[in-house]
Amino acid sequence: MMNVIAERDVLGTQLVRRNDELALLYEKLKIQQLTLNKGELQYKTRLEDLRTSLQDNVSNTDDLKREIFHVQRELLRERTRCRALEEELENPMNVHRWRKLEGSDQILQKRLIQKAEEVVQKELLIQEKK
Repeated sequence: MMNVIAERDVLGTQLVRRNDELALLYEKLKIQQLTLNKGELQYKTRLEDLRTSLQDNVSNTDDLKREIFHVQRELLRERTRCRALEEELENPMNVHRWRKLEGSDQILQKRLIQKAEEVVQKELLIQEKK
């Protein structure tokens, strides 16, 4: 009978120990499940952010394509206009379109004369030094 009681006590102790281990395992499982749920929520949030960003980029791409089309059309129009102006410059049809501008600025004329005199004087100095 003592053996049975001793064996019962040993089994009871083992059962308590196993229950403690089981409680620890359940606690670890609960923590891992919470971590997994948190990671899954972050993953879904990130996935939604990427989806939104991709949709924005797609709509932005359409806008950019439209803008490229308009800019290319404007460029073609300006090139045509430039070509027409070049042809008119080479072969003028309206002769009176251009006229020679005449004007005189007294200050500029005086400065030009003064600089010309300085050039002559410096050339004379150079001639003398040779």
